[in-house]
Amino acid sequence: MAAPEVANNAPLGAVSNLRPKSVSATPPLIGGGGRTSLQERALPKVRLADSAEGYASLLAQGFDSYQEAINLKVPPAIIEQFEQWQEQAKALDTRAGQAVSVRLGDEDLQVWPCGSKGGVRWVLESDDFMLFWRAPEHDWCLSVRYLSAGIWEHGIRALRDRVRALLMAIGCVINKIDGERVSRADWAFDIYSPEFSEDMKPNLIAQVVCHSSVKVAQIGNAERLETLTLGLNRSGLQIQIYDKTREITEASGKSWMIDLWIRNGWEPRYGEIANVWRLEIRMGGDWLKDRQTNTPEQLHTHLEKLIAEALLTHRLTQPDQCDSNRRRWPLHPLYAVAYRAISAKAMMPLGRYVSGVRSVLFDRLKRQVAGTLRSGLVLNNGTISEADAEKLASETVKLMLTDREGERKAEAARERYKFVEEAK
Repeated sequence: MAAPEVANNAPLGAVSNLRPKSVSATPPLIGGGGRTSLQERALPKVRLADSAEGYASLLAQGFDSYQEAINLKVPPAIIEQFEQWQEQAKALDTRAGQAVSVRLGDEDLQVWPCGSKGGVRWVLESDDFMLFWRAPEHDWCLSVRYLSAGIWEHGIRALRDRVRALLMAIGCVINKIDGERVSRADWAFDIYSPEFSEDMKPNLIAQVVCHSSVKVAQIGNAERLETLTLGLNRSGLQIQIYDKTREITEASGKSWMIDLWIRNGWEPRYGEIANVWRLEIRMGGDWLKDRQTNTPEQLHTHLEKLIAEALLTHRLTQPDQCDSNRRRWPLHPLYAVAYRAISAKAMMPLGRYVSGVRSVLFDRLKRQVAGTLRSGLVLNNGTISEADAEKLASETVKLMLTDREGERKAEAARERYKFVEEAK
């Protein structure tokens, strides 16, 4: 009987032999090449830092990204439909790239005007997942990428069920013997810790313990790190730690994530959105395959053990002044919070949430327009004045309103921003 699938709204189960002050494990990790099952792999003994209590608090944990390949047969009529939709998208195509909206099964999707790398011929996208189709004569001709917001909103189980329902509705048949493989799964811990914000400095790299073949990268300045990455092989294992609050406010606009933290008990100090760090475990297809855990059932059955292995073999440690060997140093308090949480209940799905990203994009576009006007004034006049700015703005508006292609371009923009209010 297949093991139950773990979704973001289901308990993870228990990690055996967890203890408050130590990480119980068998002899040192088996090294070398070749494939070994997870049961044959042993983890190093690592103490938990005594200072873990009160250092940080967990706000959320769950899948943040999930990608799988599917081995299936596709009806020829569907391939013909893909071709027609792609031609329609090409007819609408602009320099920025334009998609056409379609209905497939019970899902509203957009079809890209072109394929993608790796022999992908057709790309269909919804606000919750993306479908990458190769030519049907290939094995494993479909790859599905489940998007972050869709996972947090609905849970991975619900999204996978929707994709299966879509495939069934259009007549696709999945290979029953070897039909599904996980090519990437990211598990995220969002942890509030003002103390870690103080610790996130360039010398933190000296507290990393991992195999000598694992490359480590850091991004920041001489005083403060923004990102620390352990492992640069995307098909292998990566752990990345980064300032999630800064990423939300300055880049992604995923403000819905803040609501999830607050719903789970976070109370920002003085209303300040800061000091939330993401510890993200990125499990690539090769890493999962080497552990014989690259089917959905295998992944979800052994998920806790996979997370534990990642945390212990690519670990951040707490210096021990009485021991010069950092491999014997205890697990860093930030890691300790994550390790203790892997047997806890995963977070409930957020539910459909309007992200408010429209206002973020609108503000960004206004800034782009302002920058373009500034460049135009300097190019034409060498200086910037209010009168010249108003004149150029008026001429620009007139040019937009008298454009013969204006309605077509407006429709293209409507299509481009169709899902803009869905959380991303």
